[in-house]
Amino acid sequence: MSWLDNAEGITGNGVFKAIQAKPWISNPSTASLDLSNYLYFPFVGTFCRLLDLIGVFAGDPRRQLSVVSAFSAALCLCIVYMLVREITQSRPIAWLAVLFHLASAFFLNLAISNEDIMPSYTLLFASMALACVWFVRPTRTRVCLVGVLFTVAWMFEWRLMFPTLPAVLIALALGPGHALQRLERIALFLVTMVAFA
Repeated sequence: MSWLDNAEGITGNGVFKAIQAKPWISNPSTASLDLSNYLYFPFVGTFCRLLDLIGVFAGDPRRQLSVVSAFSAALCLCIVYMLVREITQSRPIAWLAVLFHLASAFFLNLAISNEDIMPSYTLLFASMALACVWFVRPTRTRVCLVGVLFTVAWMFEWRLMFPTLPAVLIALALGPGHALQRLERIALFLVTMVAFA
């Protein structure tokens, strides 16, 4: 429980995010959207209202944001397990990958703090995991679905787009098929991303 009292141990950003989240918790119809975290605050407001309903740190978004991060981290570890299990067909290796991911300082610190990145990190990781599995045999539907999930991730935190979009486009450029098919997939991904946003 003491870590919940020090949830802003990495940075003080979680304190400011808790203050920004309060209007989304108490009265979402009057809350203003944050352009850099467009979907983050509506999501967090809804999640915190649910936590209020079940009595988990009711009225204390600073602590509730830590629960949001821990929940998101747990989902991310499930995605790590499914990805590695799909690729290796081995449960022990998948469990080792989960433990390795959990033990990395970056992930562990964000999973137990009220920093705002973990929900978007999880969504981005999910889109990257789907791309790893699906872009081996890409179809239009798969490219579009990865594009939608990728877009939702950067709409939670817009800066996530910059280090990851080039990697996704390179993966599509190096995929199977002739050059025109690969260019079509890149265009489809970008159009999906812009249209969905």
